Formats: sequence, structure tokens, C-alpha cells
Amino acid sequence: MDKVDCFIREYLAETSDFLGAIRLPSDAFKDQGTKVVTDIVFLKRRDPGASPNHSIQTGSLLARFPLMARMQR
Repeated sequence: MDKVDCFIREYLAETSDFLGAIRLPSDAFKDQGTKVVTDIVFLKRRDPGASPNHSIQTGSLLARFPLMARMQR
């Protein structure tokens, strides 16, 4: 989701509604020997031609996560 090329983000914003996201702790996969930031993003496929209906409308949250702001368009 953080690639320079925004193709997949735009595709997801056009075809699905953002429902929410969860950020796992950085040590969630420590048993596997890695320390990474992991985000789980929940999307719902939108019917063709349907208007966007994103669950998150909070301005402060959108300011913290630019991807969500793009999905609100």
C-alpha cells in the first residue's frame, strides 16, 4: 500500500469501500525472527456503478493516514 506507483491504491479506491484497519504490534512476528510493521486493511468490494461508502469519515484519522484520504475521494 505504500508503493510509489499508486495504481493499486487507486484501483482499490474505485472498486471497494474502506471499512477499517488494524496495525499489529511490531513484535507480532518475533517468533519468526522478524520485526516488521504489519497493517491489516479491511475492504468491501463495491457493486459496479455504486457510490463510494467508506465507513471512516473522521478528518483527523484521514490526516494521519494519507492512503485513507485518497480512498475518500
